[in-house]
Amino acid sequence: MLNRPVSGCSFECHKEVQVKSCCPGFWGPDCIECPESADRPCNNRGVCSDGLGGNGTCSCQVGFAGTACEDCASDRYGPTCSSVCSCVHGICGSGLKGSGSCLCFSGYTGPNCDQGQSRTFKGVVMFVSSAINPCLQRICHAQASCVHTGPNQHLCACNEGYSGDGRVCMAVDPCQNKRGGCAAESTRCVYDGPGKSHCECLPGFDLLSNGSCSLIDSCRPDSCHKNANCTMLSPGRIKCTCLPGYIGNGEVCYGNIIQRLKALNTQPGGQWSGQLSSLSWPLQNLGPFTLFVPINKGFRGVSVRKTLPTDLPKAKYLCQMHLVAGVMPFDTLKKTNIFYTLTGKAADIDTSEGDSQTKIRIHGSRKKGTIIQSDMVASNGMIHIINKLMDSVSPTVESDTQVSSLIKLSDRFIDLLVHFSLYVSSKENLMKIVADYGKFEKFKSLLEVRRNIPNTSRFSNKDLLEVYNAVSSPRIVSMANQVLTISGQILVNEAAVLEAAVEAKNGRLYVLDGVLTPPSIQPVLPHRCDINETKIFEGQCESCSVVKRCSTGDYTVRLLHTTPTCCKGFYGPDCSPCPGGYQTPCSGHGQCLEGIGGNGSCICESKFRGSRCQYCSSSDRYGPNCDRTCPCIHGQCDNRPDSDGRCKVGSCLSGFTGPFCERRTAVCGIQVQFCHAHADCDFSKGTTRCVCKPGYQGDGITCAKCIKTGPGSHSCQCLTGWREDGDECQPINNCDGPDRGGCHPNGTCIYIGPGQSDCMCKSGYKGNGQDCEAVNQCVTAAGTCHYLATCRLLSFQWTCVCNDEYTGNGHICYGTVQQVRLINTDDHVHESTSNITLLVPSSAAIAKMSSEDINFWTTKGNLPSLVRSFKRQHMYKKILPFFYKSNLSETFGSETLIIFQLTAVGGATITTPNLAATNGLIHIIDKVLVPERKLSEGLLATLALTPDFSLFRSYLIDYNLMDEIEQMEEFTVFAPTNAAIADYLRTIAATALDVNTTRYHVVASERLLETDLQSGGYKKTLLGFSFQLGIYPRDGKLFVNDAQINSSNILSINGVIHSLSAVLRINRNRCDEAKQQKIMVGSSETCRPEPLMKRRKCMLSRMFEEERLLSIGCRATCLRTHMVLRCCGGFFGEHCELCPGPKDQPCFNNGVCSDGTNGTGVCQCNQGFSGTACETCESNKYGVHCDQGCGCKNGRCNDGLAGNGACECDVGWRGVLCDENDELCGSMKCHTSANCVIAPPLSRCICAFGFEGNGSFCRGNNTRLNGGCNPNAVCKRTRPGRRECVCDRGYSGDGIVCVEINPCRERNGGCHVNADCIHVGPNKVTVLMYVCMFQDTGVMDLVNDAINEPVTIFMPSDAAMASLPQEQKDFLFHRDNRPQLEEYLKYHILQAQKIYAEGLIHLDSVRTLQGSPLSFTCGGLDDIGEIFVNDGKCRIVQRHLIFNGGIAYGINCLLTPPSLGGRCDEQTTFELQVNLPFKDCLLNPIFRRRSGDFISLVCIVKFWRSKCCHGYYGRDCLVCPGGVSSPCSNRGKCDDGQLGNGTCTCDVGFGGVACELCSDGFYGPTCKACNCSEHGSCDAGRRGTGSCFCEDGWTGERCETPQAEIFQCSPPCSPKAVCRENSTCMCRPFYEGDGFTCTVMDMCQIWNGGCAKGAKCSQTGEKVSCTCPKGHTGDGFNCQPIDRCSFADNGGCHEHATCTPTAPGKSRCTCKDNYIGDGVTCEVKQLPISRCLQDNGQCHQDAKCTDLHFEDTTFGVFHFRSYKGQYKLNYTEAQKACSALGATLATYNQLSYAQQGGLNLCAAGWLDKARVAYPTTYSNPNCGFGHVGIVDYGTRKDLGETWDTFCYRMKEVKCECKPGYVGDGFSCTGNLLQVLESTPNFSNFLTQILNSSQVSESGRNLLKRLSNLTVQSTLFVPDNNGLPNNQTLSQQDIEFHLSEGQALPVGQLKNGSRIRTRVGSLTSSRYINNRFITESDILASNGIIHVLQGPLKAQPPRHEVSDVITTEFTKYTFKKRLTAKTGIACFSVVGSSDARGS
Repeated sequence: MLNRPVSGCSFECHKEVQVKSCCPGFWGPDCIECPESADRPCNNRGVCSDGLGGNGTCSCQVGFAGTACEDCASDRYGPTCSSVCSCVHGICGSGLKGSGSCLCFSGYTGPNCDQGQSRTFKGVVMFVSSAINPCLQRICHAQASCVHTGPNQHLCACNEGYSGDGRVCMAVDPCQNKRGGCAAESTRCVYDGPGKSHCECLPGFDLLSNGSCSLIDSCRPDSCHKNANCTMLSPGRIKCTCLPGYIGNGEVCYGNIIQRLKALNTQPGGQWSGQLSSLSWPLQNLGPFTLFVPINKGFRGVSVRKTLPTDLPKAKYLCQMHLVAGVMPFDTLKKTNIFYTLTGKAADIDTSEGDSQTKIRIHGSRKKGTIIQSDMVASNGMIHIINKLMDSVSPTVESDTQVSSLIKLSDRFIDLLVHFSLYVSSKENLMKIVADYGKFEKFKSLLEVRRNIPNTSRFSNKDLLEVYNAVSSPRIVSMANQVLTISGQILVNEAAVLEAAVEAKNGRLYVLDGVLTPPSIQPVLPHRCDINETKIFEGQCESCSVVKRCSTGDYTVRLLHTTPTCCKGFYGPDCSPCPGGYQTPCSGHGQCLEGIGGNGSCICESKFRGSRCQYCSSSDRYGPNCDRTCPCIHGQCDNRPDSDGRCKVGSCLSGFTGPFCERRTAVCGIQVQFCHAHADCDFSKGTTRCVCKPGYQGDGITCAKCIKTGPGSHSCQCLTGWREDGDECQPINNCDGPDRGGCHPNGTCIYIGPGQSDCMCKSGYKGNGQDCEAVNQCVTAAGTCHYLATCRLLSFQWTCVCNDEYTGNGHICYGTVQQVRLINTDDHVHESTSNITLLVPSSAAIAKMSSEDINFWTTKGNLPSLVRSFKRQHMYKKILPFFYKSNLSETFGSETLIIFQLTAVGGATITTPNLAATNGLIHIIDKVLVPERKLSEGLLATLALTPDFSLFRSYLIDYNLMDEIEQMEEFTVFAPTNAAIADYLRTIAATALDVNTTRYHVVASERLLETDLQSGGYKKTLLGFSFQLGIYPRDGKLFVNDAQINSSNILSINGVIHSLSAVLRINRNRCDEAKQQKIMVGSSETCRPEPLMKRRKCMLSRMFEEERLLSIGCRATCLRTHMVLRCCGGFFGEHCELCPGPKDQPCFNNGVCSDGTNGTGVCQCNQGFSGTACETCESNKYGVHCDQGCGCKNGRCNDGLAGNGACECDVGWRGVLCDENDELCGSMKCHTSANCVIAPPLSRCICAFGFEGNGSFCRGNNTRLNGGCNPNAVCKRTRPGRRECVCDRGYSGDGIVCVEINPCRERNGGCHVNADCIHVGPNKVTVLMYVCMFQDTGVMDLVNDAINEPVTIFMPSDAAMASLPQEQKDFLFHRDNRPQLEEYLKYHILQAQKIYAEGLIHLDSVRTLQGSPLSFTCGGLDDIGEIFVNDGKCRIVQRHLIFNGGIAYGINCLLTPPSLGGRCDEQTTFELQVNLPFKDCLLNPIFRRRSGDFISLVCIVKFWRSKCCHGYYGRDCLVCPGGVSSPCSNRGKCDDGQLGNGTCTCDVGFGGVACELCSDGFYGPTCKACNCSEHGSCDAGRRGTGSCFCEDGWTGERCETPQAEIFQCSPPCSPKAVCRENSTCMCRPFYEGDGFTCTVMDMCQIWNGGCAKGAKCSQTGEKVSCTCPKGHTGDGFNCQPIDRCSFADNGGCHEHATCTPTAPGKSRCTCKDNYIGDGVTCEVKQLPISRCLQDNGQCHQDAKCTDLHFEDTTFGVFHFRSYKGQYKLNYTEAQKACSALGATLATYNQLSYAQQGGLNLCAAGWLDKARVAYPTTYSNPNCGFGHVGIVDYGTRKDLGETWDTFCYRMKEVKCECKPGYVGDGFSCTGNLLQVLESTPNFSNFLTQILNSSQVSESGRNLLKRLSNLTVQSTLFVPDNNGLPNNQTLSQQDIEFHLSEGQALPVGQLKNGSRIRTRVGSLTSSRYINNRFITESDILASNGIIHVLQGPLKAQPPRHEVSDVITTEFTKYTFKKRLTAKTGIACFSVVGSSDARGS
């Protein structure tokens, strides 16, 4: 908040305030007497807690006890209670009067009752006892009860309403404890007796109906300024606060600077009236600014009207020179030597002639302006008025701008400010300005390297950072995402602005005196500035490529010697930044010991000290130069250069406090705060606060120990890990120490916290950080070293290095380094390639190559050919083992290699055969096989290697295109094969391709590999921009226009070749137009072509070092050419696509196509035509012009373009128009689908339309191919002979013509605004989908929301997204289904947690942002180390992708949320016929019929039809058993679809729920049938082998052969075993043992018995049974999640609720729209209706009705919490708590209404029917896992649980009489006149009054007085019985009934009192002038009415002089003369000047 001085008066008021304080011995707010008495508190045996804040408790001395310390403590006695009792088994005589004697218990005796005692009576031992009851005596307080608790024992308990120990009882005053529950601000507590009290409102408060007290509003319209708000502070005290945008004290408020200027300029009689112009100012919401405003006279000598409007930059610069950032009052200006304007220019202040002549001057100017009035405050700054315009300083950097002609002339300063809002266009961009100004050369070179200045088109006006915005928004974000801080003098991160906001075409330029360095790059700044020197050494000649031989036999070697050096501002071996930063080391106040040998210590200047010179050396100095004296009074000065001189925190002397230790502390008031034990309570500001005592430091709540070193000084003890630095404790960074935190030289020290660090080995090393050793990357990295390389330790890491004479990266080695980059990775053998044989030359073979071959084949152009030839000649696409016997001939390319018994290949001998690899065999050969040299000479040579390109190669040569192509840096050739060219030439009947067609196959300046083509797009050819190729990836294939690419990536020098299956036909779809524009260029620009005209003798002006230089220049007018992009006729859209219809006939020439770049491609058909391409006639129209109409009545017309209008009749009809009934056809009976055609003299049967046959037999025909529909359409038969054509998915049209849908035309295909949409097929696009989906659905905003961070995201891979079924893509990615897509994406996000991979597997179930859970499992033995999501259906393929907001994982599937399932809803259409006036047709019709002025439209309406994807079933589209990737384990067919039940029909041999098992009698992975005989058992099952286990006596593979010998084993085998030969026993299958003892195998211990994961395995004997886990169903071997929502009961949800699956066996019920409830019960949502709408809510008709319940957003629901704290109410207590508040427990539905009204609370509470829940209105992961709605805990079984509660109370209707009416709202009365009008019994008297008002002024005045609300009156009214309608009262009589001034109730009408009226006095009593009051006290808003039994008569005048009454009535004046005696009235009419009668 800005505090600005406002001119005016200051008042200091003194008020005597009585500070309440209790006398000693009294306590509490009411000063109650301490226990016992005030003069003897606590009987002087203890200390009473007295005072206002005390509680009256006695703290007794040692030995005393009791409420008033009135007795001894237990077991003590004597006057001082110092003696201790010694009784062991007895009662001590304790107390003040006790003697300490012991009264022994029965059986004990002795002084201390420690001896046993007995008595014998008749041989029986008897114990003697005597019981004493102390309560028989009065030993308790009078207000206490005595309870006998044992022998001589008792208990005193105070009565209700009293407190104490029973011996002393004191009346309980509830008002002393928390004010008796009364609100401290508005009520006081009144003591009503012991334990009783009540609350009363304080003065100034009103009692409300609910019992609370409300502050009386004292605000009035004139209480505050018109631009201020009035609020109540306390009774009778108001607070005025200026509105936002205004400043002041509330009684006076000032607006912004422009509003202030307006007010000054227009103030009547004001000093500056008319002296200042005031117009709208675009900076009115920015600031704050200080503005120096020159008066009008200050503009003398400046041509404002002529110069400034034509030079807007100058005008703008002039205004900035009068603006200063921030507020600078006059006092500040006087103390300031220099200040800075918004231009960056400095200015100074001259006060040498006194304050009244204070002058300002801009540096560089001699002109001085005098401040003639200062400190004119405004809400966004300060105004000083000066007498001169500061206009003589030029800017440092100037831009030539073009000024809009719209600028209006103005002669005042503020008019110039208006021009700021006009748009300015500049000729120059930023780079041009930077280049022209000589001082920016280094910065210019940086920009040219980084190319950081974008085009103008990249920016809009909002991107420009004007200086006003910069100083108003102190934090600016740069393009490097760094925050720049603007402060003070316009300092940008401490760098001063020398010139601000220099305008350019594409931005603004700020000139700084320093370089801005973002913190993010400081760690990577060049800290080292090593010095490189070249030194010469001499030695003996050796073979070395770097030596220079000498004639003497010696040689010299030049070696580069590097001296390590740190840059300036850095020190130590690691070149760490100096303290204070490398830019300002030692805070700019000292010298840093920098350099390699420096230790970073600061040698401070004399006035400074500290580790970074951050303190002043003198303890009482502060300020930037440490030369200001501290204003700290009673404390220790904060002596830092950047402080304001206040005292250090906690340094004030005892008894003082405040920022300058200037205030004293005092005793706290009654508001007790829990201060620290070492703190005092200070209330000098009117409120209590805690202040740490001297010697301690903190906020009063927490105080830390300090070591006192002297008066007002101390030193702090720093904690472990911190070091002392003056008065601060700086954290110790172990990493800055000499041992670098104990880390190894090859380790990195990581700072964890003060005094704490960790060590981590650098990349390439391993260990614990304290010990690090190099990692051998040659072993651990992917791939090993090349066979021509060795692994060496270089630069502290293991590296593969090619051997001498070879170059490469160690993994691949080549002849020279230069050739490595030419080898494309696509030319290597991929691991995925299988069954190959590779011939590899040995090292010796390579060494045997001649130097000529090596030099030739390793050149830049030939090495790729060698490598390709190597692949072609050395790699075979099948495995050829060395021992293959026969001869084999293999052909590759143009080479034929003859293999003789595979011992020789192409002249090379196999030296080492059969080296096995996973994907083939390798044979080592002794010779390098090379192709012919002539084929390795660039593009032509590359094409020559493939004979199929020979024709295309010849055309390149014939048309001399090679030079043009090979001179390009890059190129791409799409080469059609010879067969493709031959087909094309045959089609067009030509002999050769023309030159343009050939050029059309070459893409210039781009090298497009296959991977580059996958994204699609449009590419420019050699024919120019207007002739582009379209690249379309479709269904895994690549197409160029309509030609498919056969083979790819044939590299050639700088280009690449792709083979095409067809010749590309030139698409002449663009008609771009080149336009020329005349432009004027300066002398420094070049003109191409040559200028049209030159004009010399013009002056060129430029600035050089703030000096304007003039030179002779010239201007030239040039022609600049630019292309206007246009489509040719018949083409439309951005890429000029073909309109519907043939290529040269758009819309078949039967309509007009909406073509052009902005066209839509829709055909507007001519009259009579119809169809997508206007290809046919409207229905029942025929002829070439579709202008002939058919007249068929009951048949089909032969319509259309080729139709003749003939009618083909339906069955049963005949005739020309099919309007005659069919009869017998002579003697022949016609078929039911035939008609009788009578053609005399013959009659015959002819099959009806749509049928064929001989008439006696007819059948439906459908002979036309696809019914005549488009190839991309489906023909659907509707009736015999009739069909309907429907375009395929991805196409639109009428079915006859189907046009491919391009989704990119509409909303960029649903892609993000920054994503490229590429049309790759019918209604298909390619894009980086996942990123776009996050942006488009708004899920990215949820990810970036701090409330959800950190997040864990599972991102499907691109391959996973691409593999989705097309129908699912169409559904999910359609813009209509954004909510469903959003739900899918949210299912992939875990909120508020960042989980690493090792933590995922330990999560049981974690809830996603969508609400449903995810589960994670480890892979089994087949997938060790893998992590799967959701039951092993989805695998994590990439881990730990860290980003700012969390962590991401890559997965290989799209997770399906249970709430949606596998949805593939499809969009379909239906036809809707509408009739509209022709001019109003806005729909896109497919059929039109013009009829008069109307048109009949058949429109297509789209809608989404619910459908499950393949592999999903049921209402909720659950996944089929086996998973979506393998439904039914791919061994059966799933009953999928929404009507399916998910049952698998397994293939033969398979069984189980998911066909995952083998049926009985089948075995193995493929479930083959067992072949055992009946005498053997098969080893069946998926894991079985199919072997047969024979019974005793049988043998053979199938147990089909009886044994010749029956084996007998001894001892006998187990019953579960069989006997084999050699007396061997073998256990039967599923049993284990030695054969003599066989036990059943525990199958459940092996693979869980084959049960599904999570299923329970149980075994009975040999039989294993599996049980699915809870929430799943199945046979146990395969378990499927249970979908409760598919049950008949809708998952337990209400019939008006939607059931949504959330997890297996779980679901969520949600009431449908317009219903409310928990989903289990739903009721119709009833919108609240105000009771005021019916009969005004029972309020009076003149009252305002307010339904408080209707106005309450929570609809009567409120939250209640126990006074004991949160969650302290059980169910019964919650009911009572609501009942005590006049409410009941809220129901679930009532809470739902409140939640929808905005009630949000993260605290659970009881509801009706023992339910617990709470409402949320926004997502919060800490509340219900982010659920929005009602978080329901359900019905609680334990009613003793404790929660809060939600109550419901119906609020009342509030009735308030309208203004001008009085009453309670249920009854309202108006003013006196309105009461008369509304009372029928007063009608006669009212008539008299109204008549009088029509004829006299006094009558009209009376009517006004009766309606006047400001005057209270008493009116006496005769009722109709007392005033007949034939009786007339005089005006004086009428006025005699009204007494003004007060409303007199009948109780105040005393006998004999007189009531004054305007015409006399009335005598009051029960009679008024002898008229009896029949009804009294009828209230009105301005008085009271009493009813009289008759009218009052006014007394006649006392003198008999005639009164003349003049009454104006239209144009005449009536004079009435009254005679008192006779009562005769005489009238005379005196008219106006034109009156003609009397």
